[in-house]
Amino acid sequence: MPAAHHRVTPIVAAAAAQLPRLNRYSVKLQAALEKVHAGETMWVSRPLVDSYHTVWFELHEELILAAGLTREAEAKAGDAQ
Repeated sequence: MPAAHHRVTPIVAAAAAQLPRLNRYSVKLQAALEKVHAGETMWVSRPLVDSYHTVWFELHEELILAAGLTREAEAKAGDAQ
């Protein structure tokens, strides 16, 4: 997971440079990763908390909306898989 996080960080930063509201996702992803490193493995993918997966999913939703798309339209086009 640390390698993936290292690769994701500059991508989130680049997106946040265009949409400043996305800055919060870097903070949330880092916080979840720190909890995982502390041994709290539920912070990888537990729903209903700001787990790494939950935060990533929220970021994905924000990016879809920012592109003027919807999840439904992407699913119909076969791009939301």
